[in-house]
Amino acid sequence: MGEGSRPDIERIKKSTSFEELVGFLRHDNNSVRIQAAAALGKIGYSPAVPELVRLLQEEDAFIKIAAAEALEGIGDSSAAEPISFCLNDKDWRVRKYAAHALGEFGEPVAVEPLTGRLQDDDIWVRKAVAQALGKIKDPRAVGPLCTSLNDEDWRVRKHAAYALGEIGDPKAVGPLVLLLGDSENAVRRTATSALVMIGEPSLRPLERALKSDNANVRSFALTGLEELKAKGFELAD
Repeated sequence: MGEGSRPDIERIKKSTSFEELVGFLRHDNNSVRIQAAAALGKIGYSPAVPELVRLLQEEDAFIKIAAAEALEGIGDSSAAEPISFCLNDKDWRVRKYAAHALGEFGEPVAVEPLTGRLQDDDIWVRKAVAQALGKIKDPRAVGPLCTSLNDEDWRVRKHAAYALGEIGDPKAVGPLVLLLGDSENAVRRTATSALVMIGEPSLRPLERALKSDNANVRSFALTGLEELKAKGFELAD
């Protein structure tokens, strides 16, 4: 089909001709391919996976993003590895959407590629990577996420802290307690929530933090202990 021939994507979405819709992924018009990918993602048409994976290798960033989003919508875990290659894309938007999709897949195969992007030059990519690792909940991400608690951008620190809470590994307790003294209130609150999510291993470190010289640390440590107590956790005598 030529550039001037624009199919009625909405009509095809409502029809049973899913194979025709897959065919539009090879259309000359990029906007048609993007619409077709979006439709296939919403439909959840798994036979389209190979063609959508092929689109991840296209030059156009928006085509790659549309393909990643469609693969996420279909939910075929075999797409996790090809999407992980997009974490090295030159366009930050592609890297960001790839990280988001990998978090939704929740596949352990994505942990190593994702942790390698916690030092990305773009803060939105680093933030998306931290969120994805929290959703995957693999303990291999704990060390790299603890390093990200020192990120120069407070949004990355905040999401790294929350991800550590989601993973729930006691190894993160010490670094999270230190984060109670962060310069940003949102980061301090999130670190407190993460410590509460980890549960019993946070009790003693939070108790010791009540003696800190830093007023913020003392205040948020007390909040954390109160929330843990409300959840039924008590310090043993």
